[in-house]
Amino acid sequence: MEATNLAEKHKAAEQNAAELGVLLAAKDAEINVLRDVAKSGGGDSVTAQVSATLASIQSQLTKIAPADVDAAVKTLADVIMQYRTAEAERQSLIDAKWKPTSAKVMAVDATLEQGRATLRHALSVVDRAKAAEYDRLQAIIDSTELTYQQLLKEVEPTHTDAIKLHSQLTQLQRQQEFLTAAKRRTTSRDVPSDTALMQIVHEESNHIGAKGRQFKIGDTITTPDGIKLAWIPAGTFEMGSPEGDPNRFADEKLHKVTISTPYFIGTHEVTIGQILIWLNSSGSRIEEEWFDLSSEDSPIKRNGNRYILNSASKFGHNERQPMVCVSWLGATAFCEWLSSREPGITYRLPTEAEFEFATRAGTVTTRYWGNQWSDEMANGGGGVTKAVGSYKQNPWGLYYTLGNCWEWCSDWYGENYYQSSPAEDPQGPSSGTDRVFRGGGGNDYPASVRSAYRNWDKPDRCGDNVGFRIACGCQY
Repeated sequence: MEATNLAEKHKAAEQNAAELGVLLAAKDAEINVLRDVAKSGGGDSVTAQVSATLASIQSQLTKIAPADVDAAVKTLADVIMQYRTAEAERQSLIDAKWKPTSAKVMAVDATLEQGRATLRHALSVVDRAKAAEYDRLQAIIDSTELTYQQLLKEVEPTHTDAIKLHSQLTQLQRQQEFLTAAKRRTTSRDVPSDTALMQIVHEESNHIGAKGRQFKIGDTITTPDGIKLAWIPAGTFEMGSPEGDPNRFADEKLHKVTISTPYFIGTHEVTIGQILIWLNSSGSRIEEEWFDLSSEDSPIKRNGNRYILNSASKFGHNERQPMVCVSWLGATAFCEWLSSREPGITYRLPTEAEFEFATRAGTVTTRYWGNQWSDEMANGGGGVTKAVGSYKQNPWGLYYTLGNCWEWCSDWYGENYYQSSPAEDPQGPSSGTDRVFRGGGGNDYPASVRSAYRNWDKPDRCGDNVGFRIACGCQY
């Protein structure tokens, strides 16, 4: 039976490849006709360069190994970049009052047609590689599911081992979700229209960094200073808390929010050690309102011309603890300094919506591990911060988005903001007096350590249990 299935899949793949070959040949013929019409006005340097690059990529596509997802995605990213260059060139000609029927514009149209043909080819290579990855993950998921079900015969679902295994299973399933569309396309004989093709390309590009790397849940990047950030997908979720939640506040109105593009967010809070690198770097300066060095709780102190760990503070036992006693202004200044060290990358604080989306990590419960409080999952109520990474990650690889310390977000706070906030990528009110912080701290009761709970303070206030983590777009 298995051999028969493999033979059928092989035959279907050959048919798909044959149909694609016919399609590409037809597209090449259309391109040649357009070029013949446009040759008297062709030769534009941008258009010629894009066309030559696309031709080179077309030849490279045949050399990519069937299961090499990274190479396939990198090539697709290159094609997308060339196609967008040609689109921009066409728009510039139209803006300059060239007619669509002019030879100059038609030369660009020919290149765009060439680009769409190459996109189809590149997408088929990507789909083939992703389908192989889908099958590999399915085998792991089946094995993990079997192990989980066997474990549940011995322990309750709330047992530590069961929670850990279920989290692994959920993460595997979410990784596979991003491969489902590609897997489906490899088994379909339908050839997408140009409009459908561009929609597929747009969806695929949402998972490709600027440098052509394909990201999935669980992937991370690291700054030159050692700060690790996790990739967070685009998606839609229910932000806030339901009316039935006994701990719900009026400013937590449940509403649907879409995060339209992927982003990165720190796997944990910025640590004392990472702040000390900044403060002791050449040419650094600090403003008085960034840190409260006069507080006995400050985890850092000044020692001559340098800043060092304040080991007398309960928040300064070691440099792996999160940096607290830092204001919103100080957190923003750190992001600006970090950005200055990596041209092209803009580090920032996450928006309130981004923070809750990443905290929930696809869950809809009060906390990402469930509705009930668990001392094994988060640090809350202990009155002191612990070293980052001391507790379990959430399903998307983040530590301490709940508990340990509060974390600044970029938004101004608005008590009624949820009543009329944008459904897509809300940035918070345009003005205000307080900035939002989220997550709950190590000295807070469990009722405050919830995915939907909101808190706020003045941007120059340095709370002894308020820190931050960084975020950035997919410039990588």
